[in-house]
Amino acid sequence: GKLGIPFFQDRVHVFLNNTHLDTLYRNDKPKNISIPGKGLLTLFVEHMGRVNFDPVGMKDTRVGILEQPLLDGKALRTMWTMRCHDFSSATVQFNRLKWRKRSIYGSDNYTPTLFRSSFQEHKYADTYLNLDGWSKGVAWINGFNLGRYWNANHPQHTLYVPGPRIHKGTNSLVVLELDAPGRNVVLQDKPHFD
Repeated sequence: GKLGIPFFQDRVHVFLNNTHLDTLYRNDKPKNISIPGKGLLTLFVEHMGRVNFDPVGMKDTRVGILEQPLLDGKALRTMWTMRCHDFSSATVQFNRLKWRKRSIYGSDNYTPTLFRSSFQEHKYADTYLNLDGWSKGVAWINGFNLGRYWNANHPQHTLYVPGPRIHKGTNSLVVLELDAPGRNVVLQDKPHFD
């Protein structure tokens, strides 16, 4: 069938049985997405923050699926389960997760994923987290939100890491990648802009 989402804000990732079908953005023209069969339909809504560039968007600040999704032009009436992922107290949330090792490379099918790593540091200095090769997401060091990155659409390829956020000894890095992960992250002493 064909899935239509008439009104949503801000970005919707569409999955069927954990296979990525498409990603819709609020500024895209409306389109229907081919649904190849039956299974678990997942609509992952990304809240991209406050809109300050569009008169219409500034008046309507709601986020989510704002009209009934359609399947072949008819309202998709089903039991929906909604989950909100709150990262406001990131350290607490990340410590509650059951982390597992897995290889993600060699696959064309990516779902939004949290990645965790650690590194040793012996000095406190301002630095920059380089996420070249990563697509779009958010990064935290020791539970401190460094900010968002979107390498395809923005000239900024590094996030500023304040020196006082780096601890002597073991530090934690968590990256929420929404599209396709890169292979490496690098801490460097200078920012990288295009």
